[in-house]
This record gives sequence, C-alpha cells and structure tokens, in this order.
Amino acid sequence: MDTYPFIKCLLLDKSILLKSTLLKLGLCFMVLLTFSNCNKEEKVAPSINNMVFINPSTVEIKLDNLQNNEKVNIIATDQHGNTFEFLGLSEQPIRISTLPEGNVYTFQVQLEYENNKGKAKQSDFGSATEPVLASENLDTYFDRIEMLKSINDARSVEQICGGTTYAAAPPVVWNDLLEDASEIHSIAMESHSFFGHENPVTGERTDDRLRSIQYPYKAWSENIAQGYPTVEAVFKAWIESPTHCINLMNANITEVGVFKQGKYWTQVFGAR
Repeated sequence: MDTYPFIKCLLLDKSILLKSTLLKLGLCFMVLLTFSNCNKEEKVAPSINNMVFINPSTVEIKLDNLQNNEKVNIIATDQHGNTFEFLGLSEQPIRISTLPEGNVYTFQVQLEYENNKGKAKQSDFGSATEPVLASENLDTYFDRIEMLKSINDARSVEQICGGTTYAAAPPVVWNDLLEDASEIHSIAMESHSFFGHENPVTGERTDDRLRSIQYPYKAWSENIAQGYPTVEAVFKAWIESPTHCINLMNANITEVGVFKQGKYWTQVFGAR
C-alpha cells in the first residue's frame, strides 16, 4: 500500500503545471519573435540616377531616393579587382575625387540608416553598375549646383543691365524640362554649326521647344553662349551683357534649366 499518495499527486500536479507554463512561455516567445520579424524595418540601397567623370580621377554620382538623414557607402572596383571604399557620404551629388586614373570601374552603393528604434543599420549592397572608364566628358559636363548658385546670387541683389537698374528678384529653382529644352538647342547648334535662338534647319524657336517637351509656360526667356569653358566664364559673359542680364533678372521667372554641348551653352528660364 502506498503510504504517501498525496505527495505523488502533489508532485504530479506541479509537473503538469510546470510543463504547461513552459509551453505557454514558448508560445509567447514565438509570437513575440514573429511580431518582431514582421515589424523589422529593412531598407534597400538607393539606385544611381546619374554618374559622370568630371576629370580622370573624380566621379560625380547622383542617387535616387536618398533622404536627408541617410548616408551611403560606395565601393568602386577596377578591372583588376582592386576595391576602393568611400564611407559615410551624404551630400548630393556625391563627389569622389581620389580614384586612380585610367581604370575601368564598377560602383556599388550601400545605405546606412537608423531603424525605428534608433539602431544603426546597413542595407545590402546594390547591384554593380556597368563598367565605366575613368575619363572626363567635358562636352556636356558642368557643375549645375554652381550654375544655379550663380544665378540666384546675382538675383539676390540689385543689378544694372545696360544702364537700367533692376531690383533684386526671387530665387529660381532647377527644372528638368527646361534643361531638356536647353539640351535640344545646344545639341542642334553643335550638330548644324549655327549660333542663334532659331534652328535654321527646322525653323524651331524657343517656344516651339518648350511646347515639344510639354512645358506649360506663362513666361520664358533664353540665353545662349559659345566658347566659354566654365560656369564662371559663361555666367560672367551673360551678366555683363545687357540683354542677357535682363533675362537673368526677370522677376516673373521662377525656374531654369541649362545645358552645355561642346562649346554651346543654352539657358532657358520659365514660369508656369
């Protein structure tokens, strides 16, 4: 006869209770883990929108969808497999100026960011770009940031254009459609070896170009130039020319786009 049946019963009850508690804790942990994984914030690396070598060792890269508080790491790999890391970059366009000259490079981008708990995170590296030869494209390159700054610096103060004083005007913003219109005309001037606002081959004028790229203008003006190698040089020529200066100081203008093709510059102002 079992002398202490109540002790066995008590131990059995505690064992069942312990197993039940552990099972519940395990289920809760699985639920929490699943919830955590579902709410994990993962981001992907931004893609490269545009990339140009401004000299044989300096590349300028523009990225899509890079937020103000985010940074990127960029790896450049040459044709020999050598890698060059550039870390913690943020200001657009990103400029890398220490690449060995004369090589062919591919580029990959990794995003650095903070998750919703403030923890530093890194994305996977994006796909490598097509191989690019490190050589400058001086036919089309100019510093768009410098150009826009030059325009707005000039508009921020009173200017005398051909003996007439023009009051300071509001700043303008860059517009890609107006850059497209400028590109059409600069390429045409180089291709057909003419210099003027009207294309002698097609008869197309500035307003025709604006309509062709579907810019719904209320006002526009256009400056052209040839033979100036830099933003500083061409802008100096424009601001010192009475008619070009007047276009630059037009208070009704709100947007601008500029393009350089070889020695031909086109600057189109607009308002919608």
